[in-house]
Amino acid sequence: MIWNEQIECMSSNEMRKLQSERLIELVNRVYQNVEFYRIKMDEKGVKPSDIRSIDDISKLPFTNKTDLRDNYPFGLFAAPMKEIVRIHASSGTTGKPTTVGYTKKDIENWQEAKLKISLARKNKSMSEVTKFKIHQSLKGKELAVNNKFKECEYCKRVMNIGNYNRWHGNNCKHKNI
Repeated sequence: MIWNEQIECMSSNEMRKLQSERLIELVNRVYQNVEFYRIKMDEKGVKPSDIRSIDDISKLPFTNKTDLRDNYPFGLFAAPMKEIVRIHASSGTTGKPTTVGYTKKDIENWQEAKLKISLARKNKSMSEVTKFKIHQSLKGKELAVNNKFKECEYCKRVMNIGNYNRWHGNNCKHKNI
């Protein structure tokens, strides 16, 4: 099943060109907006202008879990806080928690990616796409696609189908809207 023909059917050369463009854009954005990455890149002697294609990815420094903790809570965010629409955080059981901020576009990208994976895994047709709800997985702390969860479009409460039916049968004040 093809979800996005423009992306999924491009040639390998076109894909490398797109990956290169996106990497260059990303490196420029984090270098300009995140002090931590600017310092890490400067320490490695790498400037954004050194990244010309996806082949240059090996020049970039790695980010590890300690870096996430050391920059808690928002030190690694490349987008302004006014653009952050969702924050996921670890519980911090091994020390300091870690946080990840998502923009509206990030959420849309995750939703599309997870939906494509779910549909491919289940070999679903496009006509069945509407049976799936996209929700935030509380256990996995990631965006997930699952047809066993439902979200009230008014109160935005996400729950499994059994609880959803009980809640809306008994408690939700929006059920008659």
